[in-house]
Amino acid sequence: MPQLQLVQGAYEARSVIANAQRCINLYPELNTKDAEVPYTHYCTPGLVTLTQGNIAEVRQLYTASNGLLFAVIGNILYYVPDSFVLQNLGQINTQSGQVSMYDNKFKLIILDGSLYGWEVDLTTLAFTPFSPTNFVGGNQIRYIDTFLVSSTQNGNIQSSDSNAETYTALAEATMSGDADKLQIIDVVHKEIWSFGRRTTEVWSNVGGFPFPFAPIPGVFLQHGIAALRSLAKWGLNIFFLSQDNNGEALVMMGTAYKADIISTPAISDAIGGYETISDAIGFTYQQGSHIFYVLTFPTADLTWVYRSEEHTSELQSRLHLVCRLLL
Repeated sequence: MPQLQLVQGAYEARSVIANAQRCINLYPELNTKDAEVPYTHYCTPGLVTLTQGNIAEVRQLYTASNGLLFAVIGNILYYVPDSFVLQNLGQINTQSGQVSMYDNKFKLIILDGSLYGWEVDLTTLAFTPFSPTNFVGGNQIRYIDTFLVSSTQNGNIQSSDSNAETYTALAEATMSGDADKLQIIDVVHKEIWSFGRRTTEVWSNVGGFPFPFAPIPGVFLQHGIAALRSLAKWGLNIFFLSQDNNGEALVMMGTAYKADIISTPAISDAIGGYETISDAIGFTYQQGSHIFYVLTFPTADLTWVYRSEEHTSELQSRLHLVCRLLL
């Protein structure tokens, strides 16, 4: 029997002549030109139980700027020491859904998509409500250029004062490039990516007052975000699930001031056939020199994984970018 060169993405296309490969818990690595085969497949990492908190969804893990690890499991915020003996710091209001954590080197701020927030002193681990005057809550908080910035429930970006946890009235702004409503933000390369449902804008610090950020002229993406928890980043790349105006589900990777589609037509067709895609959850991890973006669809009970390599051309990455995991 001749050797089969398993070099493309692992999925079934609409025509099996085009592609009909399964790849379960393996990822391909490009070999040197003089190797007997172009790719070698290696095992993806397994799972080891390190600790057990309350029996609930692990909603967020965050390593603070001082190296301390925190976890939100259900409605409980835990400090996770090196011994993995969880320390219960306190409760937030919600039991499930989006949670965001970030710190300003002194305090860890926690948001859960409601009007409320919480903070942890990174020296004493004291847990208290975060409710400064004029703060309106939100679903994502980040730190950039001495400011805390967050995406709010009313579709705005809110900014704290510089080097402070206070908020000036009217220190908010919203997307203006299209009739679109802000859904969530993230920060890449000291710039704010502002995601709507259909479009995305990139904002930078222009030194304004009371709100210091503004859209970068000429930078506008015709892709928004279809699942808030699909948002994940690694280095200067940001990943998210989008859905175009025709309803086509697209997995995107943003770099610099553009976003590329990294899902093939067959994968987009598969994702578009799921009953629900708005619940997709994304995260990134590194194994060796490989960067992986993992996108899980809880309702469909399926996970897709994109593998990206440093110093690899876009075409090469797309040839072997996605494996399907059966969990």
